[in-house]
Amino acid sequence: MDQDWDTHWNKLNKEKKLFGKVLKLYREIIIANAVKYYFEKYFPKKGIFVEMGSGTSQTSLRIIKHKRKLWAVDISKTALMQAQKIPQIDKVIRDNILHTRFKENSIDGIWNLGVMEHFKEKDIIKILNEFHRVTKKGSYIVLFWPPVYGSTIMFFGVFEFFINLFKKEKFHVFPDEPTRLKSKGQLKTIIAKSKLTLVKNHFNFRDCFTHVVAVCKKE
Repeated sequence: MDQDWDTHWNKLNKEKKLFGKVLKLYREIIIANAVKYYFEKYFPKKGIFVEMGSGTSQTSLRIIKHKRKLWAVDISKTALMQAQKIPQIDKVIRDNILHTRFKENSIDGIWNLGVMEHFKEKDIIKILNEFHRVTKKGSYIVLFWPPVYGSTIMFFGVFEFFINLFKKEKFHVFPDEPTRLKSKGQLKTIIAKSKLTLVKNHFNFRDCFTHVVAVCKKE
């Protein structure tokens, strides 16, 4: 899987490619502002916070540090090479979010974007329980989870359709996404199977209706 994600990031993040530039700007301007907002809303201003499945961490650019330490965790070496260039990121760690090397109760908060949909439900439950294991009691886990009706999902679907009219090899913007959210009910059902508690979900203009923001808590 790590090789698949290295290939993905190599394709999308080459500055020579127009699409890579557009996607980078979208992350750094629109999505990054949403990340900043929810960071301030749910995370304390001091502690260790980890982006689990960070990719390049482009969306962390606008986070206000305060006294926070921000760590980026990803399975892709290629992505982490880019993440370590982000000023807000204090440390990058190559690891598998299904079973990390973090100690129990050692993290003050977790967030990620566009990660959960790439896993099947049984693995999502494992990941959520891993997040529960490594976070401190009372900590929040904020998941930016694309729904099937999200704005960028529709845009990229049209984009892929027209690109594939002219390509012999089938083109996909992202690797497989077997668990895009279909409803709030599905989200509640998945979280309920884990050790975490779903306390709030948002779907609004802050990120141009790109993600359902699922806010979970370790009670």
